[in-house]
Amino acid sequence: MASIGDDSIAVTSSGSTQINIIDTKKQELRKSLKVNSYNGRIVYKDGHLIYCAWEKGLQMISLNDETITNITNTKFQEMVYVTTFADKLFHSNGIFHSVSCCDYHGNILCSGFSIWYLCRQYYGNVYVAGSGTYNVVVISPDGQRYRQLLTSEDGLRFPSTLHYATSTNKLLVANLSDEAFLYDVK
Repeated sequence: MASIGDDSIAVTSSGSTQINIIDTKKQELRKSLKVNSYNGRIVYKDGHLIYCAWEKGLQMISLNDETITNITNTKFQEMVYVTTFADKLFHSNGIFHSVSCCDYHGNILCSGFSIWYLCRQYYGNVYVAGSGTYNVVVISPDGQRYRQLLTSEDGLRFPSTLHYATSTNKLLVANLSDEAFLYDVK
């Protein structure tokens, strides 16, 4: 799911070849976009939706004319997470469980960081949850620096979901089973 402005969201489903735009105020389907692959994990940026298209890599669809552009040709064996900041795109690398930073043409700027889940802070830092490494790492907006924020000592056991609240500078991290923690981000 991705927020599009104040009144709509884009919703994907890994078993579908369409992306649905939902009007959140009227609580109704606004539009269905037909895409050329199964899709999932989506982010909105400047009138475009960027999504994982499984074996077709990362694709971008224009909300104006519905044209589809390939960003990467990487064949993913599973859904990858994707987020943006400025002119950079951060995505997980499927079965390799790492993060890559690239431009909107798919040119890799940096890669590494063993991960599973991504979220982005307002100022451009990317937070990464390492499900198998029981940690959370923050990556700088340029993708060149990182530091470990949280570990198993902070209660992490297979962290599976992240959400950063810009209004409070809090990071919500949920483990795969029944525990979630709220951390102050400084």
